[in-house]
Amino acid sequence: MDVARYAVDAVVLEGRSLRWVAALVGMSKSWVEKQVKAYRHGGYPALGKQSTAPIRRPTQAPATVENQILALGKQLTEQGLDGGPATI
Repeated sequence: MDVARYAVDAVVLEGRSLRWVAALVGMSKSWVEKQVKAYRHGGYPALGKQSTAPIRRPTQAPATVENQILALGKQLTEQGLDGGPATI
């Protein structure tokens, strides 16, 4: 059985204290409290791992800019201006 689900069941169904359950499962009291809060908000499916990926990436260049950079790099390489070793 999943530890989060066990902890939630012990607190919600059995009426155990957060501190007691935390000691039993080897987690912090705040972790158990977070799991109980998630369960009360969305049921057992809310206990699953949540994505930590950002919703948006403000520093990521748009696809059109990336394509222009790649095209320019290809064009410079074809012209021999790719920044390779200089010959005098």
